[in-house]
Amino acid sequence: MQASPDAPLVRALSRHDDPAAVLPAVVGLVHEAGNPYFDWFFGDPEQTAATLGAWMRRPSSELWLERVALALLGDEAVGMYLALPGRELQQCRQEDTLALVKTVGHDPAARAALHERIEVSKDLFAPVGPDEFYLSKMGVLPAHRGKGLGGALTNAFLAAGRAAGFDRFRLDVSADNEPAVRLYASSGFRVESGSEAAGLRYLAMRRDT
Repeated sequence: MQASPDAPLVRALSRHDDPAAVLPAVVGLVHEAGNPYFDWFFGDPEQTAATLGAWMRRPSSELWLERVALALLGDEAVGMYLALPGRELQQCRQEDTLALVKTVGHDPAARAALHERIEVSKDLFAPVGPDEFYLSKMGVLPAHRGKGLGGALTNAFLAAGRAAGFDRFRLDVSADNEPAVRLYASSGFRVESGSEAAGLRYLAMRRDT
């Protein structure tokens, strides 16, 4: 099944005819959607991309590819969102942290630096309730922005959450990403809190029903 030229079809990455073929593009979208936090936390873009590619293949990760839904125009994947229930989020983030600690190894300096970044990041993102459906990442390819795909993906995220029994929704967004903040506000999300650490600024936004 294909989408019309002006209306995206949103469906799970796992239902794509060739998930492996589109995975590099999806990793790129997740990478961009997670910035500026990701490159600060992982140290550089190359390390970030390698880590994300590995995490997306791990079922215990927040970024597991089975959590991804694609926006398709014809056969082209032009955007995606990644979401999960709040009750799963904390455990997934703990598993991701453990995976990162194993990667760092036993180097005391590297472990200390990682511990510092982990502590700083705790101040950036407000807690997510177990009864909330969490929009972890959302992105659209640059060539397809400004065409309503962000709104379509947001609506698909809300519909997926409602279908799963949720009536509360949460996301975190860089305060400097003004187009994204406006998009979420236009979709009924309100800013609940803001935080700043390590030169990064993030907003926690929530929508009920």
